[in-house]
Amino acid sequence: MAQRATQTVDTDLGLQPGTPQEKIDGAKGFLRSQAYMVIGTIDFKKESFADAVVNLQKSIDAYPSDPDKVVVLRLALALDREATGSADQTKKDSLYAEALKVANHAVDLTKTEETGVVGTAARRERDRLQSLVVATPGAQPQTPPKN
Repeated sequence: MAQRATQTVDTDLGLQPGTPQEKIDGAKGFLRSQAYMVIGTIDFKKESFADAVVNLQKSIDAYPSDPDKVVVLRLALALDREATGSADQTKKDSLYAEALKVANHAVDLTKTEETGVVGTAARRERDRLQSLVVATPGAQPQTPPKN
């Protein structure tokens, strides 16, 4: 059903006549985002992490003005898991670095709920990835050292 929604949102969305175009575009973006979130979550649960990364990123891209913090966190986790499963060290390093960027975004999105479930998980994932990225030979820390 989510796959079908991505294909029919432009043709099957019933709106009131005279609805402003920006509201139409916002509604379509939100629906696409939700559909890709469902597809990406299913991919993640099936441990198809490369597919999850693609679909979760599509979810964020479809509604960039208000990304879902759970989707952003799940994208970081999917990148992390994809990196963990990679035999290619260069790809692994790149995926961990990308996962850290996304985890930092998830932390930013949860600033007002640091101790909430998503906020706690985002900070835990960020801290784990920071240790992996810093431990990677030649990698630069993502946060400046404190004096």
